[in-house]
Amino acid sequence: MQGTFYKNDRRAMFKNVLKLLISIGVLAVLFSKVDLLHFSNIMRSLEPIFVLSAVAIQFVLSIIQTERWRIILRAGKIRIRLVGAWLNVMIGLCFNQVLPSSVGGDAIRVYNARSLGLGIALRSILIDRLIALFTLSILSFFICCIFYFSGVNQPHLKLMLGLELLLIIGCVLMVYATPIIRKISGLTALDLSFLSLFAGQLRSVILIPRKFFSVLSMSFIIHFFVSISAIILFLGVGVQTDLVRLGAIFALINLFSIIPISFGGWGVREGVAFILYPASGIEIETALAVSILFGVVMMIVGLIGGAVWLLSGDVARELKSG
Repeated sequence: MQGTFYKNDRRAMFKNVLKLLISIGVLAVLFSKVDLLHFSNIMRSLEPIFVLSAVAIQFVLSIIQTERWRIILRAGKIRIRLVGAWLNVMIGLCFNQVLPSSVGGDAIRVYNARSLGLGIALRSILIDRLIALFTLSILSFFICCIFYFSGVNQPHLKLMLGLELLLIIGCVLMVYATPIIRKISGLTALDLSFLSLFAGQLRSVILIPRKFFSVLSMSFIIHFFVSISAIILFLGVGVQTDLVRLGAIFALINLFSIIPISFGGWGVREGVAFILYPASGIEIETALAVSILFGVVMMIVGLIGGAVWLLSGDVARELKSG
């Protein structure tokens, strides 16, 4: 038993070190391909107000994300306080920045919400993530379709369309997975109770039109304003043309940056920006600068979340419905 624990621990450490090396390696390669003096000048030209504006947007989006999670829980007849839920979301954003995976903060959120029932907390946060992924996939697919049929010169469009379509189909299949899971569980010795409960809880959100429309709308609003944050950063470094297209491309970058192969999305986000933005006439130095600046924005939000964590006290108590 103890040997298995240490084996798993070493495996997790190896994966984390590998993610860190991937992030460092990709960033090193990208920096070797840019004019460092030009990159430095772009960064120095940035007025702090643009970064602060992007941070303010992310801060407001954390409240919308909080309400989305509360709606998911209310679909299962569970009510939690807004303040406690927001504290938990902010703490999760903090740990997303310091843990190797871009979803590492979700584990902390589950732990803080364990008073709701560990299974309920885990399933609700997974559903929250799934809905966010589903809406981002739809948005990215729609953007790629517009680019493709309007003849926009954008690299790897067909590949991105295929990947996004697979993600959408996978998310939709989860809604109808309950009877399939129960049948498989009945025919085999596999304990698929968690998956069955997860699919059931997901359907409880989907089958209530008002709640489903609410969580979808909130998700699209979040993704839209994430792209607005990127546009603000482009304005901050002096780019003033084709901003709508640049914001749309950032939605594609955001989708790929959640792939858990790097440390907090660092390297993947910059690499995809490095590939996609030059096709829109953006210098590679500017593309890299904006991508890194967005990472800095999320780090600042994470620091605010860290301060919330240090000052919040017992989050589990704050979650209880008043």
